[in-house]
Amino acid sequence: MENNINNEKFFSQGDLKISEYHKKQLLKDGFVNIPQDDHDDELKVRLSLQKDGNIEAFWYNGEIEYFKKEQIVTNVKNSLNDDLKIDLNITSDQRKAFSDYFEYGITSHKASLNPEQAAKIPDIIDNNLLSSTDKFLLATEGLELKPFGLKYSINENNNLERIQLNDDLIEEKSLVQNRDVKFKDMLLLTPAEIKVREELSHLNTSDFHKELANRYAAELSKPTDLSKGLNVDKISEKQSYHWNLSIVTGEDFKIKESLNKLVEQFNEPQYKNFNFLKDQIKFLGFGTKENLHLELANKITQGADNFKIDQHTEMNHFKSNQIKFELSFNKSKETGNVFLNSYEIKLNNKEKEQDLSFTVDLKKIPFSAKEAVNLIEGRSVRTEINLKNGDKEDVFVKIDFQNPNENGKYNLNKFFPNYGVNTSDILKKSNILIANDEIKNKLIKSLEKGNVVPVIIKNNEGNNKLNAVLNPQFKTLNLYDSKMQRVSNIQSMQNTNTGKQTNENNIQQSTQRKL
Repeated sequence: MENNINNEKFFSQGDLKISEYHKKQLLKDGFVNIPQDDHDDELKVRLSLQKDGNIEAFWYNGEIEYFKKEQIVTNVKNSLNDDLKIDLNITSDQRKAFSDYFEYGITSHKASLNPEQAAKIPDIIDNNLLSSTDKFLLATEGLELKPFGLKYSINENNNLERIQLNDDLIEEKSLVQNRDVKFKDMLLLTPAEIKVREELSHLNTSDFHKELANRYAAELSKPTDLSKGLNVDKISEKQSYHWNLSIVTGEDFKIKESLNKLVEQFNEPQYKNFNFLKDQIKFLGFGTKENLHLELANKITQGADNFKIDQHTEMNHFKSNQIKFELSFNKSKETGNVFLNSYEIKLNNKEKEQDLSFTVDLKKIPFSAKEAVNLIEGRSVRTEINLKNGDKEDVFVKIDFQNPNENGKYNLNKFFPNYGVNTSDILKKSNILIANDEIKNKLIKSLEKGNVVPVIIKNNEGNNKLNAVLNPQFKTLNLYDSKMQRVSNIQSMQNTNTGKQTNENNIQQSTQRKL
C-alpha cells in the first residue's frame, strides 16, 4: 500500500520548526523525536525515514502523515566528521546576568539559558551525560569534568572545543564532531508516558512526581505500556528520579506556601519593608532563595528589635575554607522598619585550625558577599569609601590579619590613589597573553574585585596556565599554580631590592598558611 504524500508546505498539525540538529539526527539515526514547544520532555512528533526514502510523521495524538524527504531535510551537511557548531545567540541581558552571577553571586531569571538555547547543546558529549547545570557552565564559563581530565568550551567560531590531557599530562585541544554527541531526542517520553502525565496533571508538583514514582515502581512487578521498551534498570532509574523530585519539590512547595501565608498577614509598611530587604539581600549577593525569605518574614512577624540570620556559601576559592555569613538586622524605634546594617563573615579551616571573622558595616562600605569572601581569604578589593570631608574616593583595601585591635577585630589597610596602583600598567608589564581590549577590561575589573583569575603566561618554555591575584601593596600580580601554590611575582612597577622582595614573599606565604 502506497503512502499518501502530503505536498503542502506545512504539516496538518501546524508549522513544525525543525532545527539543524534534528535534521542531522534524522539523517544519522533514521528517526528523531521532536519535543513540544513548551514542554521539552514531551513528544510532539516522531519523524522516521522510510524504505522508499520519504518521511513518516507520527504525531502525539496518534495521527500519521508522510512527506517527501526534501520537504523536511534540505541543505543539510551531515557528515559525521563535521565539526559541531553551537550558535546560542546569547543576548546582552543574558551576558550581564551571567557576569553578575559569577562575580557577585546575584541570580535572576535572565541568568539562565532559554529552552531553544539549551536544546542546541548536546545532552551527551564523548559519552558524558550533561546536566542542566553542566549546560549552563558550558555556555558561560566553560565546563570542566575533572575526573576525566576534560574541559569543554564554545569558541568564538561557535565550535565546541575539547581540551584533554595526553599521556604526558600536556593539554591538547581538538574540536568536537557530530559523531561525538547525542541529543536527548532519543530520551523523550512515549505516548503511554504522556497519557499518564495527562491523567496526573491536576496534582501539585510534589504529588505529581510522587505518583509517577509509584507508577514506575508498580511496573517492576506488573509491566504495562508505561514501561514498554524499558529494561529494569531504566524503570528503577525513572522511579528514583521522580521520587527524589517529589521530595525536593515538596519541600519547596511547603516553603513557598508558608512564605505566602506570612506575607499575606503583613500590613502595607511591613510588605514594603520586606520587599526592600529582599532586594538588598539579592544585590549584596546573598541570593533569592525562598527559605531565606521565609526566615526573614518569620523574624519580621515576631517583631524582635534585632535578630540574625545565618547563610552558608560556596563562593570560597580554597576548598578547605568553610565560610558562612551572619546577617544582622535591627528595627528602628522611630519608624518600626527593619534594616540590614551589617553582616559578619566567618572563615573556618579545620586543616589549618584557623578561625577568622570580619564585620562588614554596610553604612560605611557595602561590600558584596563575593567581595567579602575575597577579603577574608586574604585578597585585596577595590572599593569606594567616604572621606571625612564628605567626598568619596576609590581605594584598594585589604584585611590586616597581622594587627588585630584591642577587641580582637581586624581593620582594613587602605591604598589610596596617590599610592600609585595602576592595574592596567601592571598588566602591560606582565607576560600575560590578552586577546583584545575588551578582554583586558574584564580582566582588570575581575582582578580589582579580588577574584582569582585564570591567565596564560608566555615564557621561554611556551604558554603556561596559572592563576593571578592582584597585589596592590606591592603593585604586582601574585601567581599561583592549579593547586594555588605560589609560583612567583612576574613583575613590579617599582624597582624593589632583594630584601623588600623577600619580605613581600614572606608576607604572602604567611597569609597563605593562615588561610
